Amino acid sequence: MKKTCFHYVWGLAISIGWTLNGCVSGASLNAELVKVETHGIHDELVYSSFLKSYEIVALSDSVPEALIKFPDRILFAEDRIFVVDKADNKLLMFDREGNFLKSTASMVGKGHNEYVRLMDVAMDKEGRTLYVHCDAPYQIIVFDFDLNLKEVVQTDYYMDEVVADGRFIYGIRTLYRDETGFELVALERDRLQDTPRVLLSFTGECLAG
Repeated sequence: MKKTCFHYVWGLAISIGWTLNGCVSGASLNAELVKVETHGIHDELVYSSFLKSYEIVALSDSVPEALIKFPDRILFAEDRIFVVDKADNKLLMFDREGNFLKSTASMVGKGHNEYVRLMDVAMDKEGRTLYVHCDAPYQIIVFDFDLNLKEVVQTDYYMDEVVADGRFIYGIRTLYRDETGFELVALERDRLQDTPRVLLSFTGECLAG
């Protein structure tokens, strides 16, 4: 199943990330692919099994811009809560109490430093940086933790999912010549304009398996 593949792809991404961060630039990478089967994914998950405590934060909807159609990803850092809403094509920022602060809704468009469709967001807590990956056009928009624009990097590819770990941003990229396959790629955070390194490549057999 496709879901099973993504489980072990991201597990391998973390392991490979440790390897890449400990190696010198240009070193060869040899990784053994291990398929991990998942079971019981429909069982109930008890929060107390992995959480010591939790807090319920009601997010403000005081203005139309603060409304959320669907929370695809929620990121936490310092006193900020970031919500990725792909359905409404924006990244929203709230404070720790749930008060709405800002969003990227005003950047949707076809002009300079604007985007048509948001794909995913990766967070670098140490660098206090957010990497917003878009297609149409293909680009990575870099923000600080106050959602101030830092730079826009044009690319010739897009990734369905992205995550930041150490010096690298990892992404899952659909194969252009085979829409049923995909690649796990990595690019250095300080060299976003470079061609990403392909770490693993999967064919349609994996997605069907």
